[in-house]
Amino acid sequence: NLPSSGRKPGMKAAVQEYLHSKDHTGKAENTRDKEVRSLDLFVRHFGWETRLDAITQQMISGFKTRRLDGGKLGGKDLKPAHPRTVEHDFVALRNFLTYAVQEKRWINKAPDFPKWGRKGLPKPRRKALIEPAKFSLLIQCCRERHEGALGDQVLSIRNGDQLADFLLLLAYTGAREQEAMSLRWSHVDFSNRCLHIGAGEDFVSGTVILGTGGDTKTGTGREVEFNPQLEAHLQDMKSRRAPDSQWLFPSPRRGKKDLRVTTLRGALSSAKEAAGVASLGFHDMRHLFISYCLMGGADVGTVAKWVGHKDGGKLIMSTYSHLLKDHLREEAAKVQIGLSVVPRGAGVAS
Repeated sequence: NLPSSGRKPGMKAAVQEYLHSKDHTGKAENTRDKEVRSLDLFVRHFGWETRLDAITQQMISGFKTRRLDGGKLGGKDLKPAHPRTVEHDFVALRNFLTYAVQEKRWINKAPDFPKWGRKGLPKPRRKALIEPAKFSLLIQCCRERHEGALGDQVLSIRNGDQLADFLLLLAYTGAREQEAMSLRWSHVDFSNRCLHIGAGEDFVSGTVILGTGGDTKTGTGREVEFNPQLEAHLQDMKSRRAPDSQWLFPSPRRGKKDLRVTTLRGALSSAKEAAGVASLGFHDMRHLFISYCLMGGADVGTVAKWVGHKDGGKLIMSTYSHLLKDHLREEAAKVQIGLSVVPRGAGVAS
């Protein structure tokens, strides 16, 4: 467990080596971008030539204070950051230091991180699931049409049909926004009744082992077995599929190039306003999927596999424990033990 001998690399050189390693490049693009931004701030704060074995808890605490207060950081002007933003910075630093300890053995132990405490890191408010009636109204508003100038039927919300399909797919799979936008029709396996999320461009179902790499947040692909609603929805989408595109959600402005859509957030904002939905994001569909899976009796490990969690369900257990408790109470009420027991104290006939 001893660290490697010799002079330890400075922050800038060590970070650059980490950013070229599989520990970083194997992650999804959005995650990589966030790590690059966060680690750049740590390099500025600690100093480019600061050796890894010279980093202390006090230096990390100083970074926390500077990020929360805002101001100059290594020649860069920063606005005051939310505590959760700083916590995300710390995740990037932990990943880097783990690489330095386990892969490179530059140091034998990472420095301790400052504790936040309840005052520093507010507990997130639990968001209520969208009501089924509200969700149906939202989908209806997405698909609503009116008569155009040429007498044809025009969508009231731009890209409304595609948005409706996208929201339903998220709700039926628990996929993340960018994961779903990256889906191709080659990822849909109607024969084996499953959807491959995070598969590569040349993926053909049954020819590779999914899980060794992919375009997801965790850098690994996964399978989501069809539930009845997902299968029906994909069959409906297939019947309306654009013949000149391989994407489930092709760009409306793709022209001669087969490009996928890059964002539907503007359409979602218009649809929410039309349906009177105050607060809803694409990630809420992921929570909706997990919640209904748990309330429907699916085991936690299976749900974790479907949504791409590598912890076997620990995060789901901690985040959705209230749903699990309610489900367990309902299940316990159904239990009848087939025994006839004599109450305590009852006499025995002689």
